[in-house]
Amino acid sequence: MIDYSEPGPLTGLDDVPPDAFSGLPVDDVVGICLPVHELLVQPGDAEALGLPQERFAENRIRPARQLFAVLLGMDPSPLVDPRPPQQRVVGTCRHFALLACALLRSRGVAARVRCGFATYFQPGRALDHWIVEHRADDGRWVRLDPEILGGTVLDHPDDLRPGQFLDGAQAWQAYRRGEVDAATFGVFGTENFGPAEIRGNLVKDLAAVNKVEMLPWDEWGRMTGLRRRDRPRLRRPARRRRRRPAGRRHVRGRGPAPRPSRARGAGRPALRRRQGRPAEADRPCRAVL
Repeated sequence: MIDYSEPGPLTGLDDVPPDAFSGLPVDDVVGICLPVHELLVQPGDAEALGLPQERFAENRIRPARQLFAVLLGMDPSPLVDPRPPQQRVVGTCRHFALLACALLRSRGVAARVRCGFATYFQPGRALDHWIVEHRADDGRWVRLDPEILGGTVLDHPDDLRPGQFLDGAQAWQAYRRGEVDAATFGVFGTENFGPAEIRGNLVKDLAAVNKVEMLPWDEWGRMTGLRRRDRPRLRRPARRRRRRPAGRRHVRGRGPAPRPSRARGAGRPALRRRQGRPAEADRPCRAVL
């Protein structure tokens, strides 16, 4: 059984200075996640701010400890202190969810990142999104969106209602049952919509619940390209048979014996003369009256 209160390979914070957590609550889930929305800036907003091009490589950072290293390198103040957008790490919704999950696990809270689709950003569309969920005292998994926490997008971003966010498994099952239109599921601002996006988030969500929070554009296995029946078929070059030299005989102990040649009529009973009896073909035909 997976212990979600312990950090995974991408959510460990052992290298983060203890002073960075000063003022961070211990047992208040919302209070632990609240600073996250002021620690990161989306690439689109970073471009509008005119940040240097090399800063955009920050959204390819995987471990949370490296994200905090970049953040504290720009401003070593505690995480609860507000930061201007120019001093935030450039990241996607996956990074918001990862940092929130890492902070919750550092406080001993069972939490995990979920990859799926949010229905509250654009009416009629389910957009690619990442959130975090934590286990409540009653055993229920409560879903929380740290990116919009403290904002006005939803009234209760700390407790998402059913249907507001579909994880990869829920979206895939709904699509297979014919309950949703796959053309409405995809990535905002792109043409990437359809079953392939649902299938991709299904695999990334499976990895996330196993404590491996990949980047949004990571692909492997069935996430890459088309299904087998939809892939173009490549013609393989014909294999040339090696002919044995005429008269070459097999010597026992020196490799496999050659296959017997299938001459015309092969597979029929051998016509041999045994003990002086004529072969079957030489015997006179008897009519049966």
